Amino acid sequence: ETALPTRSDIYAVYSGTAPIEAFADATVIAKVGGEIREVLAEEGDDVRSGQVLARLDGDRLRLEKEQAEANLRKLQRDYQRNIDLKGKGLVSEGDFEKIRYEMEALQAIFDLAMPELGYAEIRAPIDGVISERFIKVGNTIDVNAQTFKVTSLEPLISYLHVPEREYRRIEPGQK
Repeated sequence: ETALPTRSDIYAVYSGTAPIEAFADATVIAKVGGEIREVLAEEGDDVRSGQVLARLDGDRLRLEKEQAEANLRKLQRDYQRNIDLKGKGLVSEGDFEKIRYEMEALQAIFDLAMPELGYAEIRAPIDGVISERFIKVGNTIDVNAQTFKVTSLEPLISYLHVPEREYRRIEPGQK
């Protein structure tokens, strides 16, 4: 920018450019693999933290949970029966401990299957806007596959890099 010289007060001006960025963004990954059955959010949609963005076919996970639950119920019945038998002295201490440890192991498998089934719903980790969608209905994805990118537009930030020689001319609150 040029101007003809004039007589007036002298003041310093520094101008620069800086990109405006989102303060937070998150790449949403799949915690379990499977086929995409339903996509509930598109690029540009506002989303809330915890909102379901897509659903996978949870059939395999549902069957694994039901199998673990059935095995656990069976072993719990056996354990109760063994408590009675142990009280009568008909079961050795070693056998009784073995069935108790098996029951605890099956309880852990069942406890692990419960959240796995919930992971068939892909959820937004933060409030924001869907800035990218990487999946389509019918896609089969693996564990840790990128599914969406959510960008928070509150607040937007900008980093302006000022040369050191200009620092003495800049003060807090200056326009």
